[in-house]
Amino acid sequence: EHGLPDERPVHLVSIASFEIDRYEVTHIAFESFLVGQGRKKKVDMRDANLPAVNVNWTDASAYCRSRGARLPTEAEWEYAARGPIGRSYPWGETRPNASLARFGGQERKALTIGSLPQGATPEGVHDLAGNVAEWVQDWWHPNYYAKSPSADPTGPTEGDYRVARGGSWNQPPDELRASARLYHNPEKGAGHIGFRCAKSAEF
Repeated sequence: EHGLPDERPVHLVSIASFEIDRYEVTHIAFESFLVGQGRKKKVDMRDANLPAVNVNWTDASAYCRSRGARLPTEAEWEYAARGPIGRSYPWGETRPNASLARFGGQERKALTIGSLPQGATPEGVHDLAGNVAEWVQDWWHPNYYAKSPSADPTGPTEGDYRVARGGSWNQPPDELRASARLYHNPEKGAGHIGFRCAKSAEF
């Protein structure tokens, strides 16, 4: 059984229907949001379709709210990556390689969103493994899974770090597993962390 202690115990959860972005939020979309908020004068068009990085958790959350959405919960993110049958990686069981994901630090930077379609999930969600890790809603706690609720878990009520999922361009292949958990100071962005938005499905 692979996995680090903070991925255990392996447990089943049920989650309500939700929608999640097919792609990571782009640099141009996030810059446009900052301009709209009066926090920047103009959009920097360089790197327009690279994932937005160096965005702290609060700003990522605010961007999603501006779209009538939110950051996905950790459980939602993992369901998007694992699918209903519990894949090891978003695309299936094949170990990561350069046609499936950007990882391992050789290139030292992210790819334009959607550049590796073979690495998408069968449901059509791109770049869930590698490229940039992604902020999710939850606070991080190493033992949360031991006491998390079995339906719609939303993470601990407080903490020092927020969870980021999916591994990134500078991480080893094991960090790309759909169950691997990273965490980061929510007050600080990072060059290897981006985000995507989600929302509860409306019926």
